[in-house]
Amino acid sequence: MSSSSTCRAWIVAASVGAVEALKDQDEGDVLYVFSWDYRMKLTAKSFRVRFEPLVEKTKIYAGSYFAIPLIRWFFILRKNAKIEKRNKAREQSAQALELPDLSLWRKLISARDMAQKIVIVQDCIIYSTDKDLFEQDYEAKEWDRRFGEIEKSE
Repeated sequence: MSSSSTCRAWIVAASVGAVEALKDQDEGDVLYVFSWDYRMKLTAKSFRVRFEPLVEKTKIYAGSYFAIPLIRWFFILRKNAKIEKRNKAREQSAQALELPDLSLWRKLISARDMAQKIVIVQDCIIYSTDKDLFEQDYEAKEWDRRFGEIEKSE
């Protein structure tokens, strides 16, 4: 083997080794030989560095887009169950009043008997704000007399 062919073999081996070393260093990216390729590579990396956090925020937004209505649905479901329970209790109470048993019937009759309709007429009114304070001072004696009558009647 001649020295020139040995030298060429060493040059080829060194260049292949350098290319492989650059590939490993660059995490598998293609070796860029020209300067515009390298600039494109840097632009792509800077784009990735700037927009990867936005991608994460977009994933959070997309998750919340589905999670918020799901949580709202569960709250509405629970609220509707409470309303349904309340409506059933009201319906049972209404049915109990329509067809009362003997003890409830007695209580209803007693409550009706105890209820009284009281009509308040002008003679029963002791104090009124219709008149001014000075006019009420003149009628103080009349007021005392009427109040005394009411106390005696009770």
